[in-house]
Amino acid sequence: MALTDTRHAPACATTLIVSLGLLPSVADAAVIALGVVALWGASLATRVASRAAVATASGER
Repeated sequence: MALTDTRHAPACATTLIVSLGLLPSVADAAVIALGVVALWGASLATRVASRAAVATASGER
């Protein structure tokens, strides 16, 4: 991330967690992955609902 000058604090935190060995088992890593997928799904659902609300408000079908 420093190389590409991008900023994404959660990604840096996950990198530190893994590199410091704070995920001792595959099950722990799976919990992190499941959380990421859940957040992505919530973000996608919010985006779709928002677009639908805007389309409804503007009279589009």
